[in-house]
Amino acid sequence: FGEGANGLSWSPDGVWIAYVVILTDKSVPLYDNYHRIFRARADGTGDIQQLFAPPDESVVGGNTYSLTGQYIYFGRSSIWRASNPDAVFHYKNHIFQIPANGGEAIDLSAITDPDGDASDSGFCMIPST
Repeated sequence: FGEGANGLSWSPDGVWIAYVVILTDKSVPLYDNYHRIFRARADGTGDIQQLFAPPDESVVGGNTYSLTGQYIYFGRSSIWRASNPDAVFHYKNHIFQIPANGGEAIDLSAITDPDGDASDSGFCMIPST
């Protein structure tokens, strides 16, 4: 699955696995990691598909399939750097929804928090019947 793969999430039908890969560039500081969300067939056949790549040094994770398997939800935390180059702070944690087969990610936090200063530390998917 690549360097630093984590956060495996199985689709409800068991056909797909979504996961986060942390690509590191050894020429930049420790916290300059590049998080991406991918999906692959659980049986190992076919191509691996990149679903999401943040436009900045964001941290992504917590990917979870919807009950129908139509969407993947995940958290994204932007990175803010203090004047001290050794200090790194995460802020503006947002929840996103992306179609499970790829497409545009929608910031669900922006819908409920129009000023964009969401700071939730996590989320949990609760199935409904």
